[in-house]
Amino acid sequence: MSDKLCEKAKAAAARESMLAPGDTVLVALSGGADSVALLRFFLEEKEEMRLRLVAAAHLNHGLRGDEAERDEVFVRRLCAAWGVPLAVRREAVGRVAAERSLGIEEAGRAVRYAFLEEEAGRLEREGGGAVKIATAHTLSDSME
Repeated sequence: MSDKLCEKAKAAAARESMLAPGDTVLVALSGGADSVALLRFFLEEKEEMRLRLVAAAHLNHGLRGDEAERDEVFVRRLCAAWGVPLAVRREAVGRVAAERSLGIEEAGRAVRYAFLEEEAGRLEREGGGAVKIATAHTLSDSME
């Protein structure tokens, strides 16, 4: 992440009062470049932002076969190498979509955010501090 982009992100977080000293940040880590950059940003800024913990959560949606498996392996290895606590869940989003009469994207979003909320609650109970969920999106991610 460029210095200019990091400064913009820190300024936005401060301006919007997104984070407070002692908070935990739970990064939704897909394994894509945007979420990896977000995780790296919080790890690099953890001390300056006075964060208690930076953790990650990865949801394998069960939709992309071998590619999804590679993403999960990558995320597991990355978090192990960077010393980041990681929660992983596998969910058959196609089945969830059929059971709830939802589109795949809508079901995936519902499952993903339920998982993130559950993990945030678990981290909060374990550490006693506020947990903020961070998701990375590009300009083309207009639905979220």
